[in-house]
Amino acid sequence: MHERFGKRALDVAVAALLLVVLSPLIGLVALAVRLRLGSPVLFTQTRAGMGGAPFRLLKFRSMALGEGPDAERLDGFGRRLRASGLDELPQLLNMLRGEMSLVGPRPLPLDYLPLYSPRQALRLRVRPGLLGPGVAAGRNAVPWERRLELDAAYAEAPARLSTDLALALRSLGVWLLGQGATAPGHATMPALGCPPVTAAPRELPTAAEPREPPTAAEPRKPPTAAEPRKPPTAAEPRKPPTAAEPRKPGGAPMAPAAIARADADSACLIVNGSIRM
Repeated sequence: MHERFGKRALDVAVAALLLVVLSPLIGLVALAVRLRLGSPVLFTQTRAGMGGAPFRLLKFRSMALGEGPDAERLDGFGRRLRASGLDELPQLLNMLRGEMSLVGPRPLPLDYLPLYSPRQALRLRVRPGLLGPGVAAGRNAVPWERRLELDAAYAEAPARLSTDLALALRSLGVWLLGQGATAPGHATMPALGCPPVTAAPRELPTAAEPREPPTAAEPRKPPTAAEPRKPPTAAEPRKPPTAAEPRKPGGAPMAPAAIARADADSACLIVNGSIRM
């Protein structure tokens, strides 16, 4: 009963009610995106709906325009917007138009259709959802294999109101806590088929090489006895100065005979009591 009538009626009622109640919040988010990122405010992309039928998905834009990688076009404002889940609010219009449901597998790009296995393609049996098993399990932090398996299990099981309410409450809890907005090692979520980024294993520290024990210091040689100094030798006696030889006037030394005469004259001069110059 819920699958045939109640689920679609619940989608329309919830979408219409939330669009009215949350209209001030939707307006504020649109204004913030316009002031921060400029025009256009909405991001649209073709996604695969029930049975693989294409439709235009609506979201608030969270990245700068351009062709660069997501990490370069996503700033702090965009990260917070994506973590809060407020960028998904325009999909309430997709719910009113019957393209999406409140609970179901998240809509993925059309390019992914050839990549599904037969088991994973079961997710196309139901309308994609604003909330769902992938969101409740952790959003983009959940690896692709697990997300697609959760979607397939939801799609092949009979639709129950209790299951949808439980998934909706768990999904809202993930949004409110800001969990799973990015995949490990990525700014958003890697494309389906890309290998997950794993952290490089850390090298274990190698054991320190044992240090060689310090060698014993060589014994110092005892200081050798200082050689005895030789006693100072006695100074040779100086020879008494010899009397200067008398010189003739003019500086030339006198002959011995002249010296004798000079001595005789000096003696005579002293005897006479006077010295003549």
